[in-house]
Amino acid sequence: MSNALINILVNTNPRETSGPRTSNRFEYQKSWSLCKLLNLHLKEQDYLLVLDYHDDVLVLNSEYQPDSICFYQIKTGRRNWTVNSLTKSKDNNKFNSILGKLFSNYRMCKEFTRSLVFVSDKELSATLANGQKAEGAELVNFSQLSVQDKEKIHKSVEEDKQQF
Repeated sequence: MSNALINILVNTNPRETSGPRTSNRFEYQKSWSLCKLLNLHLKEQDYLLVLDYHDDVLVLNSEYQPDSICFYQIKTGRRNWTVNSLTKSKDNNKFNSILGKLFSNYRMCKEFTRSLVFVSDKELSATLANGQKAEGAELVNFSQLSVQDKEKIHKSVEEDKQQF
């Protein structure tokens, strides 16, 4: 390639940017899933890991006779997540919120669901029940959230329930 061609390619914005954005999101999901798989395998216990079926990642406690499941929603972001962004519906469809989709898995197999987990490369901007901020925490459990944030989530999930 000549310098002129390189300059044109570097100095002209691409017509579309969805390809790299989509690729980055899937790369994070694939990398996280591979790490989860390695961690499960190192424990030398029976498990089954399923990708992109009902949710981004499913982990069952047995390959042949599972009786519990963990659902994982894996997301990347440009900024920290908030309770509002996690409960916001797309296209006026209440069932389209991130947490609504995740919670629909619980409704599907209540007696078998061990956990619903939201995983991201960004932090959660929320207030915890103890008054501290969630930013900086590696893991935030629903039970740790403030009463106000838990109520927002409950309300959102109940509205989603009407759509399910």
